[in-house]
Amino acid sequence: MPAKIKGKVLDYYYSLSIFKKITLYFMFALSLLIILLAVFTYRISSAIVIDKAIENTVQNLKLVSEKLEIIFVNAENYSKIVITNNTIQQVLSEPATNNPLENYNKYVAVQDELRNIVDNKTFIDAMMIYDRYNHIYDSGSLGGIANISEEYFKKFAVTLYGLAWEDTRTSNYSKSNEGRNVISLFQKFNSGRTGDPLGLIQLSIDERYISDQYANIDMGASGNLFIVNKNGIISSDTHKDKLNTSISHAIYYPWAVSHEGGKVFRMEGKDFLVVSRSYPRFDWVIIGIVPIYEITKDNRILTEKFLRIGVIFVVLAVILTLLIAKSITRPLDKIKKQ
Repeated sequence: MPAKIKGKVLDYYYSLSIFKKITLYFMFALSLLIILLAVFTYRISSAIVIDKAIENTVQNLKLVSEKLEIIFVNAENYSKIVITNNTIQQVLSEPATNNPLENYNKYVAVQDELRNIVDNKTFIDAMMIYDRYNHIYDSGSLGGIANISEEYFKKFAVTLYGLAWEDTRTSNYSKSNEGRNVISLFQKFNSGRTGDPLGLIQLSIDERYISDQYANIDMGASGNLFIVNKNGIISSDTHKDKLNTSISHAIYYPWAVSHEGGKVFRMEGKDFLVVSRSYPRFDWVIIGIVPIYEITKDNRILTEKFLRIGVIFVVLAVILTLLIAKSITRPLDKIKKQ
């Protein structure tokens, strides 16, 4: 069957006049040139657009890491303010008492100081102090506080000033009658006079405040920007249902945790640009993912318009070819007739 079709095509071709052959060749050559030009232009411009997208996303990730650093440095500074607060130092230096009124007055005094420090600090969700006698002092509006200090008292037992940041996890308290995911700073502190251990500070930051720092970065209609820890667990994401889920199985994960910059990966039959940047303080990696088709969307529209215009040019060229070919073959036809 293919050989028969090929034979018919060749027979048809050989039966064409010189005039028609010239027209056919010209149409084919011009169409091929326009298609090749469109393809090469699309590929070159897409590569430029993707490189520009990588550059812009890298700058955005750098901005995110700088914002995070400001937040966490400020958190440590506020922890130091609590440590050096005269009222807090005085109350926690006093010996334990069984007098309920005295204990209540101590609680109120410390809470007032914590509230004044936390008040209007939008990035601090809660601040608590655990003393040596299992008393808990908080910055107010908190409920259901679970005492998790023992782990850190043991951890910091041999250190003068212990400090540790804990990755995203469910809070050990409720606020406005709901729990939340928080990143927490734990710091041991001592008496400013004697150097004896006084207690442990917990400063917690709502994960939603962290994700707000990058929520407005444009990653396209279906792109995403999120933060993962060294184990591949998502620590921060604007999509809260993805928190604490693992991406360690993702094809791009090994590359993202060991490189900075951008690379294209094929996932689920589509190409995606993955851009990563490390954040050493938490062993975090900030990752941005955006589909290539969204990056090159304007390029595709431009290429489609170019091809439409090309079709118009081919039609005009065919008409012109017909006129030129006719003017060339007319003398030959006259000679043939003679």
